[in-house]
Amino acid sequence: MKNPHNYGVSVTDLQNDPSGHLILLKRVTDIIEQLNRARLIRFNRETEQVYSTDMGRIASNYYINTDTMSYFMANLKPTTQPMAILDHLAHANEFKQLDARREEIPELGLLLPECELVEVSKDVVNEAPTKVLMLFEAYLKQRPLKTFSLISDMAYIVQNSARLLRALFEIGLQRNYANVMKATLEWCQILDKRVLPNTHVMRQFTLNCSVGKLTNQNNKVTRFGYLKDDIVYRLE
Repeated sequence: MKNPHNYGVSVTDLQNDPSGHLILLKRVTDIIEQLNRARLIRFNRETEQVYSTDMGRIASNYYINTDTMSYFMANLKPTTQPMAILDHLAHANEFKQLDARREEIPELGLLLPECELVEVSKDVVNEAPTKVLMLFEAYLKQRPLKTFSLISDMAYIVQNSARLLRALFEIGLQRNYANVMKATLEWCQILDKRVLPNTHVMRQFTLNCSVGKLTNQNNKVTRFGYLKDDIVYRLE
């Protein structure tokens, strides 16, 4: 081990164990114990055998952080409402580094009055969960942003929300939470189609939407390939 400090190993520990076998064994054991406490695996201390669990397979399949899975498993209930699912999504450990920067505060303040999906307070605009909820809704509304860091964070939030929502769906599926399954599946469709839940389903066929259009042989949208906004507005 050339650089023990990079792995959190002191020089004294390395002198006591030059081969590093005992150090590695302790690290692996600590990680197994952590996963066992999170119920992502089952560890038999007597036989030292490790068994997989359904929650662990979901976390592995969707690359979910251990802290995030622990939070989802602790807070997801059979009666969880659709809006509460978004709040749980925003508290995922994958988004903890997205606290608002100083240059982002003015534009986030402009987005605050437009939030309709989940109630957010102006006192916590600089916190990561609030920022995630605001940018999530701004993406669905196709709200143009000016701050480059907000544009980058929005793309990051959308990419990660897609897999996190599908993981929430499978957690509900494993636990037989029908309401959670229905709500998370709807949120997956809303995110994929980029259509707000309170808008008409025909909104996905308008010119501004990126899906549902009819194209010709040159992959260009024909003049009959979309609906006018005023037609959909009357339907709503």
